[in-house]
Amino acid sequence: MTTSYPNRLCCLTIAALLLSLAGCELKFPLTSPSRATVDRELLGVWACLFHPTNRKSVFQIGAATKSNLASQKEFPRNGMILNWLPIDDFDFPKVEKSPMVCWPTTIGNTKYLNVGSYDSDKQALNSGSRAYLIAKYEVKDDKVEMHVLSEAAATRMRSRLGDDYNSADLLQEIVAETDWELVITGTRLKF
Repeated sequence: MTTSYPNRLCCLTIAALLLSLAGCELKFPLTSPSRATVDRELLGVWACLFHPTNRKSVFQIGAATKSNLASQKEFPRNGMILNWLPIDDFDFPKVEKSPMVCWPTTIGNTKYLNVGSYDSDKQALNSGSRAYLIAKYEVKDDKVEMHVLSEAAATRMRSRLGDDYNSADLLQEIVAETDWELVITGTRLKF
């Protein structure tokens, strides 16, 4: 098994399970990883419920600046690292070579989460036509909701963008889209 297979498997698994949607996988994040920041409201441990499957998971989101990965080449040093543990019957393969990296993009009053994976062997963020996931999210007190484009909206957007789009085109399309579906609700765990 090559290194790229587990990385692709991780991205596909995260795409299918984390956000429960086909069609939100994109070749660009909304903002560059070099501009990554930490959203302190997201830091912590979350008990999450996936919609509509009602599957459960625990997410841990930490600042990348406090991680030993932050010293690696091309790692988004000011972003966040996402770890998650399924707590029901998910059949999730253990993939250790692709930590999930995320960072917010705020446009007006709306927050979006860019999610990608980092290849520790290549010391670079994974790239390709399905390298990033984009979710819209809102944190209120100790609750979080994440939304992704509906399948119909993602299909319309892919049709308008075509294969040869850039990050500015993507940003314009995402901001204009209004058809988002709730996929995750979470409650902050306090220890």
